[in-house]
Amino acid sequence: MSSTLTEIEDLAEFIAEQYLVNGKVDLDRIASDKDITIIHEKYGPYFLGQLVHENGNFFLHLNSDKLPDIRVPRARFTLAHDYGHYFIDNHRNQLKKGISLAFTTENPLVKKPPHEIEADHFASHLLMPKKNFINTAKTLEPGMDSVLQLKNIFDSSIECTAIHYVKLDIFPCMFIRWKADPSQHYCFRSDSLAKLTGLSKRPIINVHKEYLQSLFLEIDTTLPRPDYIENVSPLSRWVSSIAPGSKADLMGLEQTFKLGEYGGITFLLF
Repeated sequence: MSSTLTEIEDLAEFIAEQYLVNGKVDLDRIASDKDITIIHEKYGPYFLGQLVHENGNFFLHLNSDKLPDIRVPRARFTLAHDYGHYFIDNHRNQLKKGISLAFTTENPLVKKPPHEIEADHFASHLLMPKKNFINTAKTLEPGMDSVLQLKNIFDSSIECTAIHYVKLDIFPCMFIRWKADPSQHYCFRSDSLAKLTGLSKRPIINVHKEYLQSLFLEIDTTLPRPDYIENVSPLSRWVSSIAPGSKADLMGLEQTFKLGEYGGITFLLF
């Protein structure tokens, strides 16, 4: 029997409460308590992490070629994701039967299978328990300032934290992830922004490559280096379904953050 996302959320947060140390989840202790052996070795370009069941035991393989440091936020999310495969009954039972849950593509046009969506949901709520996250976020300046502080508080990645912020609907907002080109990788919008504007779950994004490249260059060349570049922008600038000057064309803050060599983020706050 498959679990609902709400049940998975409740499960993750129940487990998080048992393993919180100074506000952060102790992932090592979870592995120790559940006899999950973590193996950190080179596996080439094939995967970040993979949980397998062999001879009655669980082994979590972390790819040191992609995750050289298992303490960084990206590795923590990978661990938490694979813990989802362990704690979600249906996933664990499939693994015990020898069924692989491996999924390696990062192409946003390829739809994730349900078990990957469920494991991602589990990981987000294990690392960033909903009540703690919302209560903390409400005390911080909205937008990227909040995301950057929450990232440090919960030891989570910028992307993971921004997605959680939007999905928990802290404020009417939208998050666009850019590739290095920069072209669109994916985006999320909050439910409250959808109610205000009628935005669909997957709005068509306008990509302004030259503008984005100029923002990334400004971030790199400005001293002292800013965390992000902020401008005032109408929603219609970024979303093609919003008519300029219409009631849905809200004016908001546009905050763009560069992710090193890997593109960037534009956070829109209304």
